[in-house]
Amino acid sequence: MLNLIKCELIKIKNLKPIILSFIVPLLMSIVGLINIYRGLVETTDLWDAVYNQTFLLYASLTLPLAITIIISIQWRLEYKKNNILNLCSSSIKLNKIYLSKIMTTLLIIFLNIIILIISVLIFSNILIPKESFRYYVIYAPIIAFLYSIPLVCLQHLISMYNRNFIGSVSVGIILSFIGFLLSHTSLGILIPNTYIVCGSFIGVSSYPIATDMMATITFPYINLLILVVPILSIILYLLGNYLFSKKEF
Repeated sequence: MLNLIKCELIKIKNLKPIILSFIVPLLMSIVGLINIYRGLVETTDLWDAVYNQTFLLYASLTLPLAITIIISIQWRLEYKKNNILNLCSSSIKLNKIYLSKIMTTLLIIFLNIIILIISVLIFSNILIPKESFRYYVIYAPIIAFLYSIPLVCLQHLISMYNRNFIGSVSVGIILSFIGFLLSHTSLGILIPNTYIVCGSFIGVSSYPIATDMMATITFPYINLLILVVPILSIILYLLGNYLFSKKEF
């Protein structure tokens, strides 16, 4: 399995979208800190402000879009010049091939999350050196990573069946924007894209957007996700694995 994951990483390591995905977390943390430094955000708790400004847009829209593009690229490389035929005709079991693709995606996402956590910690130490540390800055993003698994499994299923790169990306983009709009409503639980932003705010003391026009953000279904995420992840993975083993390429 490790060799398969290594092969997957070699295929995509020099692609610009993959490289860009590791730069985005750094940019998001910088933008968040600039907003606070310029006084665009009114707050009495700088840690909350830094976390909100960094993670709200990243977890609700940017990361789901990045996941969509990364997975679409993984499958595009296989369908390009019918490389998938060589892969499936090898002696490697198809279930291992499919799992290695999912594990590769999760590894990239995890590294993105770690980069974002480190960036927030470094810049926050500069901006608010005397404020007491908030532990959710570390554990909430890790929960968000775990809550991204259903979306990863769903997007692999979509991209596996759609040879058209633009088509796969388009479906993911549509789901991401719908999830962004519905994440704070009860309907958000129907779209796995919303689980990431919910996970990223578990344990956060408060997460208001400091404007007169918007109230405190809430996720009505957040307590249900502890059951929904593992169950949906297993179902989507098993379904994708089964269909991949039966699909004629």
